[in-house]
Amino acid sequence: MIKGKGGSDEDFGRLLFDGFARRGVSHGSRQGTDGTQLITLGTAGGPLPRADRAQSSNLLVVNGALYLIDAGGSVTSRVVQSGHDFRKIGKIFITHPHSDHTAGLATLMVSQF
Repeated sequence: MIKGKGGSDEDFGRLLFDGFARRGVSHGSRQGTDGTQLITLGTAGGPLPRADRAQSSNLLVVNGALYLIDAGGSVTSRVVQSGHDFRKIGKIFITHPHSDHTAGLATLMVSQF
């Protein structure tokens, strides 16, 4: 597992976000195909479903190319809700093999047809 300077997952996430922020990454609704955008699809930790938050997943859009970082439960629906086509995800990065980061992977993969 990759750790931040302080050794915690939270520190790593903060470093990752800070790095994107310095490079002009935006987050929010769908924009044009130029530039870089980080869309938070889910931020809940743990295996239990919640009514107000989805499990861990982020969509990184770089010059129109889609990269998925983690695939928590309902990630396919969350990508669609963000205004992007889940079929156009080019690469999937899984930060670590916990179920709250991988539970939506199977649905995403079988929905590709």
